[in-house]
Amino acid sequence: MFPLYVSPESIKNFRMGLFISLLYLLLICFFARGLAVMLLILVKN
Repeated sequence: MFPLYVSPESIKNFRMGLFISLLYLLLICFFARGLAVMLLILVKN
């Protein structure tokens, strides 16, 4: 399953990938919330 020895380089790459994917999730959440607010305003008008 998992290798017993993990190189520090792969750990660093994994953490960078995790960080970047978290940033993408935050961006998507903000974008979706903005779209929802715009839709609500359009519907109310």
